[in-house]
Amino acid sequence: MKLVDWDKVKISYDKQVSGTIIEPIYNIKVEASVVEAIPKEWIINWLTKQTIPALHTCDEYEAVSMMLDDWEKENEIN
Repeated sequence: MKLVDWDKVKISYDKQVSGTIIEPIYNIKVEASVVEAIPKEWIINWLTKQTIPALHTCDEYEAVSMMLDDWEKENEIN
């Protein structure tokens, strides 16, 4: 899954000469920055699979790191 940064979306258009006055034709160009995203459902599922002792023996950073490693393996992300 990818997320689009809506604040950075650029939409531009220009009117083609071949259109009529009543029905002009436009060339629309959309530029958007995207990033990889982990669906919240996947995170919830991952958390329910973890055993309580496994997550309590590490700090938050290690737990998030483990989660990201698992997601990358499952989604073949480098």
